[in-house]
Amino acid sequence: MLKNPLLKEAQAKIEAGVQDRDAFSRIVQAGQKVMYDQATFAELAKGLKDAKDPVTEIAEGMIGILGILYKQSRKTMPIPPMVLAGMALLLDALDFAERAGLVKIGKAELNKATTHYLNSLLPKFGLTPEKMDGMLGQLGGTMKDPAKLAQIQGGQ
Repeated sequence: MLKNPLLKEAQAKIEAGVQDRDAFSRIVQAGQKVMYDQATFAELAKGLKDAKDPVTEIAEGMIGILGILYKQSRKTMPIPPMVLAGMALLLDALDFAERAGLVKIGKAELNKATTHYLNSLLPKFGLTPEKMDGMLGQLGGTMKDPAKLAQIQGGQ
């Protein structure tokens, strides 16, 4: 359960946009299993302590975890719920880092993390805003609309 109210609000908005709830839940559970695995967790924690920019490091870590899960699925994981599940995992990791005293998460940090996550993840899967529009419908439209994207990221 997230403690940061801003992250809780963003989580609710993400979950409201989930269309394939079953896949979303499975991906989040698998991501948390990887994220909180002792070896992975120790590596992520060390990286965050040494990081000059922990927010970007957290976003990169979530992209790495999604990459692992995608490979484990033999590239059959559905992309739309994966993108949303990754966002949910990102919020979880940001909340954890804040509670651990590694970073303070406000609107600017949330915006930076989600923007970095989306800008880094989507091209890895060959997804452009145009393709997202076709695949994700409303989410694709949201990502191309700065006002809607800002709303998901906690408002501006």
